[in-house]
Amino acid sequence: MMIEYKPDGDPREAKYLVYGLGLPIGFISFICSCYILVRVYLRYKRKGSLPVAVRFPFYLALIEMYSFINIAYNQLHVVLTGHLLPGESCRIGALFFSFGPLSHYIMVAVYSTILYFQIGLTRTVNTGKYDWKLLLVVFGGAIACSFAIYNDYGASRYWCFCKNGSVSSPIMLVYFFFETVMFITIVVFYYLTMTALRKLEDVHRSRGAGKSTAFGMSTTGKFNREEAVNQLKSIQNIENIMSKKMMGYITNFFIQWCPVVVYIASGIFNYYPDWVYVICNIGLNSGGWLNLITYIKNEGWNDK
Repeated sequence: MMIEYKPDGDPREAKYLVYGLGLPIGFISFICSCYILVRVYLRYKRKGSLPVAVRFPFYLALIEMYSFINIAYNQLHVVLTGHLLPGESCRIGALFFSFGPLSHYIMVAVYSTILYFQIGLTRTVNTGKYDWKLLLVVFGGAIACSFAIYNDYGASRYWCFCKNGSVSSPIMLVYFFFETVMFITIVVFYYLTMTALRKLEDVHRSRGAGKSTAFGMSTTGKFNREEAVNQLKSIQNIENIMSKKMMGYITNFFIQWCPVVVYIASGIFNYYPDWVYVICNIGLNSGGWLNLITYIKNEGWNDK
């Protein structure tokens, strides 16, 4: 049985706004994600290892590409036929789609936590060769959550994601819960990490000023100004990586998913105006180009 496409108001205007804005932006983001993958791969082939500030956008690019493929399949069917995916196909399409956002949320939260453990608590976190332990947590958790809410997938107005008509739809509550938890996790661990770095730097600076403490002392027990300066530069370099590189991608996360939070909140209250779908579709499809801007800002046009 076909699920008819029947938006409120003028269907032509709503259709062009939702799909006409979201899908082209998504295609641009897909190309941008491909560029990031190629750059990272070439860098890996040349250097043999990748810092976390490069691996992070690589994983995000993979998630963005996967998400756009599912979004395009889901929405282009409506554009071409005027109908959503039929019956069980709609539910399966929603299942595959939901894996992308859930992976994105968990990925950013896990990286924020790891960075705090390494910098704030000075504990080494072993993520395994090629980060397989980290990826197992991210993708395993996303798969488990996606299947846990399978019965609540279905036809929405412009795409297959959740069933409209329920004020407290479990799928909406689950997604809203994840949005909230991941946002709080990211903010808290980033704040704790940056606070620890600043305190450590302040302590080192105060000790260096005295010229008679352990900071900057050489193996002979004499103060070595050059060694103190090098230690400070090392600390500042870590903070620079954290604030300018890693946090750039996390900032993109907030920009990209804030419109989706509005969509999720509207679903909880069973309120679905067309403008909510418009901003949600734009947000969903904006991750690739946002991350590319940050990647080029961090790494430049050519790898050194």
